[in-house]
Parts: sequence; structure tokens; C-alpha cells
Amino acid sequence: MAGQPKQIQAHKSSARRALFATGVFLCIAWSGATWSQVSRVATFEQWPGVSHLIAYKDRIWLVNSQPYRDNNSADIYSYSVADNSIRYERSLFSQDTGAPVIFEGLLHWPYEDPRRSAGSGEYAVTDGTNWEWRAMESGSVMHVHAMNVCDGDLVAATGSWTGQLHRMQQNGKWQVQYDYPAATNRFSRIVSVDQLGDDCIVGASARGKNEAKLFSLNGDKPDPVSGWPASERVDNLTRHNNAIFAFVDSGNSRQLMRFDGNQSIKVELPEGHRPRAMHSDGDTLWLATHNANNKQTPGALWQYAENNSLRLIQQFSDVPISLTSLNGVVAIGTYSNSGGALLLYGQAQAQQAKTRSVQSLQNISTAEDLDSALVESITQDLKSIISDPDNTANYARVLRRSLGRHPHLKKPEFGVAVTQLLSQPISGEPTTMFTGQTISRQDLIRWFLVTTLAINGNGRIEPSWINPDHQLQVPDSGKVFDPSVASIVATGWLAQNDKATLGELITRLNNMSDPLWVKADVIGALTAITGQRFAYDLNAWNSWWDRQ
Repeated sequence: MAGQPKQIQAHKSSARRALFATGVFLCIAWSGATWSQVSRVATFEQWPGVSHLIAYKDRIWLVNSQPYRDNNSADIYSYSVADNSIRYERSLFSQDTGAPVIFEGLLHWPYEDPRRSAGSGEYAVTDGTNWEWRAMESGSVMHVHAMNVCDGDLVAATGSWTGQLHRMQQNGKWQVQYDYPAATNRFSRIVSVDQLGDDCIVGASARGKNEAKLFSLNGDKPDPVSGWPASERVDNLTRHNNAIFAFVDSGNSRQLMRFDGNQSIKVELPEGHRPRAMHSDGDTLWLATHNANNKQTPGALWQYAENNSLRLIQQFSDVPISLTSLNGVVAIGTYSNSGGALLLYGQAQAQQAKTRSVQSLQNISTAEDLDSALVESITQDLKSIISDPDNTANYARVLRRSLGRHPHLKKPEFGVAVTQLLSQPISGEPTTMFTGQTISRQDLIRWFLVTTLAINGNGRIEPSWINPDHQLQVPDSGKVFDPSVASIVATGWLAQNDKATLGELITRLNNMSDPLWVKADVIGALTAITGQRFAYDLNAWNSWWDRQ
């Protein structure tokens, strides 16, 4: 979003009205970088959650999404404390994101619930300007709930029929380090990870297993943490002053626990307060709680004291779900049906010298001289995959796994091979997906080929696919396999900057029969291709297009 901060009046907007606004409102005037009280600085009308806050390159980054349910939205924004401005960054092809991490100077955003549903973990990486969409080749993954660093390695906490901790090897390949099995016919997850001493500490979630779900890993051997209570879920692991703090969720109750490497201690909370978010800035452990019995000020911000007590900073009217800090300012992400918000508290300190990124990403460009033999090899390999009728049986598991782990990702030859295949006819008999919806085999294969092309970063999408001759059908599950949606997203990841593609995207942006999350996909693609940051301001996009 471009523009200066401005005062606004509290209001409610219909979904359609929101389409014609920027969707992000700055709510307080610049005040000398001091927030003596918890103050709302931005409201995001599109989606109810502002979560997974993280400080990166002197900005606070966040995801605006629809947490806790199947939806199709994950918009990334960043906020500058220095000039009080919000900037739209990217829309991810995900129903929500997991907890991000900075590793080797790059910001990694895990796809907690990827719409591609490829069976392999997916995440996006950015240097603050350029982006890449990446996939893990290890294990069986439906969700990547969190990424972090253990022993200097990038690790990922995932969920599926078995919860797994994955570790990136020196060669850049992923490997499963630890499996957390589920109860019979259930789902299990590793949902949070951090390091304490020489051990990687993981928090798990699994219904039907009444046991302590905090484990210490040294290698691949798990040791349950001493004295940790049994629960359904352990999450929000946060390292602070040589201890791990985490939330223990037993369904009806949610408590804060501390583990110092030897013993587990419960941190008492005031009656009615449930812990919702936690963050250590190195000096202070910050905690945000929610009191559902307090209708006026259900949110509260606390400081942890080393005597295992809490000091109340302030109560406020929002429901907190995420915390981070930057240069002395604490940032709070909130949840509300009227739109998630970003709150700030604290006194901004002088910014320290900027640390240069260890890595930077460059937009991938197609090589001038292609290896024609490799193109032919990839083409034949993919033909054998998509020609086998069994590959779309059983919810297309074999197809998803084969394309999700194809060995030629990131090669221009792969993009050329897939582009050629997409122009060829594919048999169209119906197949049934795990959502219960019936889809033609042709559309399903095109869906996975197009999204795999997007991850590869090379190739071309036929612009006419962006606007099909049918209205989008959205099942109750929210899982959609319409190739037009995949095509929209792929044009952004391929940076397909030609007039025909842009014209089709603008046409789709103005299609009022589409759900809002399709608008998010189009806006994400347009932003990635053009560099314009109009977010949900349709008038601005249309005016820009008229000038082209």
C-alpha cells in the first residue's frame, strides 16, 4: 500500500466494498516512534487474522489470512516502524502459513496448508524483494507448521499421517530426522520447534494419545521432557534465558510451561486468561493472553519476570494471536471477524547498523541454450506419469507425489518440457478427489503441471487459461482444483510480463462472481509481475491498466 498514515473512523464494510479499497487502513498519526500504550496502527479488512509476525530487514512482516479453517488466503505484508507505512508484499498459494524463520539472511515462509496439496512440504523464500517457491522432497507432508534453526541447520515441523521433523542437509536436500506416529486412524503433527543447549526441542499434536508431547531430540532419538504434563498439543515453543517456554493445550484448558533443561514448571496465569502468543526479544519474554469473559478488553500484554511471575502491561480490546519485536517496539497481531489488526507498544530505539543478507535471490531466467536431450527426457518421463490412469486414482496420490518430487525442478529444460506438454490433449475421464468433488482427469493433471511449473520458475502459461468459459465452483471444503486458479498464480511466479497475460489478469480481477480469495491470487500475480503495490484497490489497478 502506498501513501501516508491517516486517521480513520471506525466503520464496517461489505465484502464488495472492500474490493474497491486498499484493504489496509493506518489508524494513528505518526507519533515520534513512541507507543506508550498498546495502539492499533493498521487494520486489514480482507481476512480476520494477522499472525506469524517476524522482524526482517528493519520491517515487521506478517500474514493476513483466515486461520483455523479451510479457506484460500495468505497475504504477506510488511510494516515500517520508521515511517509508519504498510507495504503489500505477496500472496502465497496457501490456505494459511506456518511460523516463518530467517535462515542465512533469507526469510522462509512455510505453507501450513498448501492448496497444491502435493504431499511434499512447501515454503516460499524471499530476500525482501525476490521470491522463490520451494518444495521438500522428504517424508509425507500435508502441512508445514513451523520452520526454525537447530544446530545451525534449517528444520521444518510438519503434519500428516505422521508428524515429522525435517532437516536440510549440506547439499540442500531435505531428510526426515524424526517421526512422531499418530494414534490409529488419526493425524499427527510436529507443530513447533526450537533449540535448547545441544538439543532440538519439538512440540507435537495428536488426538487419541494422552501423553507428554514435548520431546528433546539428540540425533533422531526422542526423549520426553521430564515432568512435562500430558496434553493434546504443545505449541509456541520459545527459547528465553536458557529455558524453553511453551503452551500446553488439553482442549478445555491451555497453560504456560517452562523447561530449563532439568525440570518443568507451570507459570501461573490470572484466572480466565489463556495464553495465545509469546516472543522473546533477548532481554524480555513477552506474553499475550485472551480472556473470553472480559468482553471489553479481552486481550492483555504481559512481561515475564525471572521469579516465574507476570507483570501486566496493558489490556486491550483485540484478541491477540501473534507477537514479535523490532528495535524496542513490541508488535501484536490480532484476530477479529471485522478484520485482523496490527498493534504496537513501546519506545522505538535507534536502529543498529544493517546486517547484509548472506544470500540474495535472483529472478530465474530461461537459459538461451537448452539441453534438448534433457528436454526430451523430461517430456517422456512426465508423459509416462500422466498417461497412466492409475496415477489419478485414489485421490491422485501417486500423481501428486510424482510431480511434487520431480528431480528437474528449477531447470529451464523442465519449464520447456511442461509448457509443451500443457499444449497437448489429455484424456478427460472424471476422477474423485479427497474432498469428494469430481473433476476431469485433464483438469486435474493440468492443475498439478501448472503449479509444478510455478515452483520450477521457468516456462509459460497460456493467458486464455486465466479466464475460463465457466463459473468457478467452490465446494464446502474450500479445496478447489480449477486449472484457471493455478494458472493465475503461476503467471506471478513465472513473472510472465506480457500484455496478453496482464489483460487477462485485469479481466479476472474485475470478475465479481469470484470469491475474494481468487482476487487475492490475481492481486498477488499482478504485484509480482508489475511491481505495483495497490493490494485490494481495484480502482488503482484499473487506472494503472488504462494508462498502459
